[in-house]
Amino acid sequence: MKRTEQKNRVETRKHKALRRTLICLAVLTVFSTLHLYTFTPMQGIRYIEAQRGTGRTRAVARMLPPEKLELWPTLFYLTANENAVLMSYVRFHPLMGWADSMGASLDCSKQAAVHAGLWWADSSVQYVFGRVDDPEIQALAVSVEEIRYRTGEEVREELLRTDTEDVHWYQKNEQRYFVIPVDNPRKTNENLEAIIYSVLGLNAKGQEIAVQSMEG
Repeated sequence: MKRTEQKNRVETRKHKALRRTLICLAVLTVFSTLHLYTFTPMQGIRYIEAQRGTGRTRAVARMLPPEKLELWPTLFYLTANENAVLMSYVRFHPLMGWADSMGASLDCSKQAAVHAGLWWADSSVQYVFGRVDDPEIQALAVSVEEIRYRTGEEVREELLRTDTEDVHWYQKNEQRYFVIPVDNPRKTNENLEAIIYSVLGLNAKGQEIAVQSMEG
């Protein structure tokens, strides 16, 4: 008789544990489905995908933000699909999960040697990011120029140029992606006029074979 009662008690405890587990899973599913809580960083990135219209992307690289930004706990992400590249960040909040998704998207649907975009993490930290489709391109550099107009003429002055060693390369399947940190020239001169960022694609000999420019 005692053995039967003990067995029933054990089975009851197992049933309670199973019931609690199922309830927890149901609650988690509801919260996730209704976007009440984002449990993973990639769930947070889904918001910026919807805002930018890129479609679903896959993670290419995950990076920690520079310490000077004091953004802990925050993760920078480079994600992509066949037609788009997205650079963004998500921050963890105990009450909301991974949220505050912010970022910039890049259209890669048209054929080009280099696809490049500009993303501002904040007013002082910015990144040039994108994808390289030309196999002849072996190195990259970013040239930052100010454009001024004087007496009807365009005057260009190069403010800075990154080193090829500054490039962070990432391989995903057969695609090559890159992230290049670039200083903001307006930090030292707020009176600059129009600024152009040009990504220079270099071959194995260091010769410039492709250029992709964008306004800053």
